[in-house]
Amino acid sequence: MWPTILFASLSTLSLKLMGYFLPNSLLGNPTAKRIIALLPIGLLSGLIAIQMVTSTSGYVLDGRIVGAVVALALLMIRSPFIVVISVAALVTAVGRAMGHWA
Repeated sequence: MWPTILFASLSTLSLKLMGYFLPNSLLGNPTAKRIIALLPIGLLSGLIAIQMVTSTSGYVLDGRIVGAVVALALLMIRSPFIVVISVAALVTAVGRAMGHWA
């Protein structure tokens, strides 16, 4: 496990340091700027999606998916962010308390 952690840490450090040495002409490109701006969003979305449907024993469908669907619906009707988070958490908590999902 430790070699994997060390490799990931060094890879992250090298990628961050590479940003200081890349020429401005490469980073100033509009396409590069767009990719740099959208990459964290895509990575975070992927991480959230993986954590919502997997567990140590395999794939699982539970209350987090219901909460995410409720949050998506509220975002689509342009609800305030605090309302989105609160209602999604409430729906997930109530469903778990009633025993509908783990």
